[in-house]
Amino acid sequence: MSEAGSESTPLAIDEDIAKVTHHIEEMGRWALDTARQALHAMESADPEAARRVLERDDKLDTFDVEIEQEAIRILARRQPAAHDVRLLGASIKLITYLDRIGRLGRDIAVYVIDAPSVPLVPPWPLLKSMGEHAFSMVELALEAYVQRDLSKASRVFDSDDAVDELNRQVLQECVRVLDGSPPEPRELLTYVLVSRHLERVADNACKVAEKTIYMETGKRRREFLTADKKVVL
Repeated sequence: MSEAGSESTPLAIDEDIAKVTHHIEEMGRWALDTARQALHAMESADPEAARRVLERDDKLDTFDVEIEQEAIRILARRQPAAHDVRLLGASIKLITYLDRIGRLGRDIAVYVIDAPSVPLVPPWPLLKSMGEHAFSMVELALEAYVQRDLSKASRVFDSDDAVDELNRQVLQECVRVLDGSPPEPRELLTYVLVSRHLERVADNACKVAEKTIYMETGKRRREFLTADKKVVL
């Protein structure tokens, strides 16, 4: 990367931004895999697999610090134009959302370590489906960011209601099972917590999509998202 005071050209800025984009995509994949592995460890009640999820945390921290520093260096050295300033500013926000996704996976892994024999009581199929929906939203949001694709970014919001509905169903099923004999309060509490974490994974996918739309249009959430979560550009 060039030193401070060196000539800044559109090509040089484009190359630097392409590197940031690539590194954010890498971070996103790492965070997403962390969450996926955590849910798989829960499904198989595998504390060793859950511990391996915890070992991924340091790399997530490294991504966070290095990408932020990289974006700030470009802002300071290249003096980019308005669109690129918006892109780099949004990218710094994106790493916060991706970090949260990875840490939500880490928290799920901790539950598995604390209670490795979680049975697959009736809410599990709903919880698994919720995870699949949330993870697909993250995948789509990352594709939208890398490709600068507003159509894909818009579609991320289309899935959010489905995740919210699955969250409600998980909670309702947990209440129903608690009325059974014998109840499984510890396991059901874990399911409630994990369901909430997966809902937050989906929320952060929406945040990634939101910043992608902002990068390309300059519009903020209140300017492009209707009350029923439809994107109008």
